[in-house]
Amino acid sequence: MENEPLDFNPPSESAWGLASTYGFIWGMLVVVLQLSLYLTVGIDTSGSFSPPVIFSTLASIAIALFMINKAIVRHRDENQKGRISLSEAVKVGVMASFICALIYIVYNFIFTTFIEPDLTAQIFEQSLEDMEDSGSSDEEIEMTRKIFSFFNNPILLTVVTLIYMLARGAFFSLIIGLSARN
Repeated sequence: MENEPLDFNPPSESAWGLASTYGFIWGMLVVVLQLSLYLTVGIDTSGSFSPPVIFSTLASIAIALFMINKAIVRHRDENQKGRISLSEAVKVGVMASFICALIYIVYNFIFTTFIEPDLTAQIFEQSLEDMEDSGSSDEEIEMTRKIFSFFNNPILLTVVTLIYMLARGAFFSLIIGLSARN
């Protein structure tokens, strides 16, 4: 009888294959979701929690949880002999999130550059109108203008999107990893 080492995650096939597959599917589903909402109900620039916004958010979370779960469980069952550590589960989920983030960043660039190039300006103008209607001071409105011009940088927006998607993926992977460990 062989003595099993304490580390139950022996070097095996890389998680990259499954993570990239599920990350790609996840990214494409998010793009399809966003495009279908855009084509059916348009874009809500008011910043309110309308039913399409709520649906989009919940569907996006459900897709993320499902894809991360599939990647982690398949990696556990096919490459890790049915057992997986929490760190390995988080690694798989973050890799899938990275692929999804790359796809979403490319989609968002194409969408805001070619399909709706005035979208950010519309959102900004709507925000300023809402601030004026609510009685915000001129100083607050000017501060909002400065903040918007800072965050309207495409490179900064890409970095923030990537960090957000990776953090969300790590959080979901942590939750799923806790339940996927045997």
